[in-house]
Amino acid sequence: MSDVVAVGVIEGIKQCGLKVPDDISVIGFDNLPECEFMTPKLTTISQDFSAKAKAAVEGMFRIIEGEKNGGEDIHLPVQLIERQTVKDIIE
Repeated sequence: MSDVVAVGVIEGIKQCGLKVPDDISVIGFDNLPECEFMTPKLTTISQDFSAKAKAAVEGMFRIIEGEKNGGEDIHLPVQLIERQTVKDIIE
């Protein structure tokens, strides 16, 4: 889910008396700059917003121009940014 939701989940986990990542691991999605400054630092999935926007615009123009494959599925690479909200399972 998004980093914003992950931050809320972490807060809820803390309010339940549990600890991240000792009791529950949390991973966000978006790699917002704020992830590096929270405690614990949020592990997240980073995506290339520029590439995503470019692919969306190109697909939109293909659809407008009547191409049959204009709305095809496109898979863009993402990157796992490991920080502090996932427990290291190798102990």
